[in-house]
Amino acid sequence: DNLDLLDGQLYGFVHTIARLYRNQNGYHHWRHACHVVLGASQLVDYAEFDRNGPWIGFAAVFAALIHDVKHLGVPNAQLQEENHVLVQVFDDGSCQERQSCHTSIKIFIERFPDLSAEVLRGCAKFLHLVTTAVLATDIGSAEAQRNMRERFERVVAAENSILSDGIEE
Repeated sequence: DNLDLLDGQLYGFVHTIARLYRNQNGYHHWRHACHVVLGASQLVDYAEFDRNGPWIGFAAVFAALIHDVKHLGVPNAQLQEENHVLVQVFDDGSCQERQSCHTSIKIFIERFPDLSAEVLRGCAKFLHLVTTAVLATDIGSAEAQRNMRERFERVVAAENSILSDGIEE
């Protein structure tokens, strides 16, 4: 019974998110989101994320689903030049990515409380993982890309350190 409820809420969430994509947008539309979700799903399968449980893979696919919600179809840099309201609300170069996260996570928590509670019980870092992944999609921002590259290098260094500590000489 609870699984049917969660399945229904997941379907409802995906349907709600689909309606938020601007299909008149030349690139950042629902079909693009579907392609990104498909790619993320294949990456999750290929990388075997599930060996540490299902949540990292689910977060990656969730982030792929929401990454361009309400995207205006223009670069963030243009919005900054125009002093667009999104730049004022999300005081950051990645204003459209932040809007996508804010809008989608608000819907996830407020309209789908059973599903979001179950996910957050399973993965306390879920919202952080999703937000980080969506912000990494801001390929137009040199600063965002530099931050992501630095974060990636720290994670790889930490992983290598853990792996090398387990090797006996």
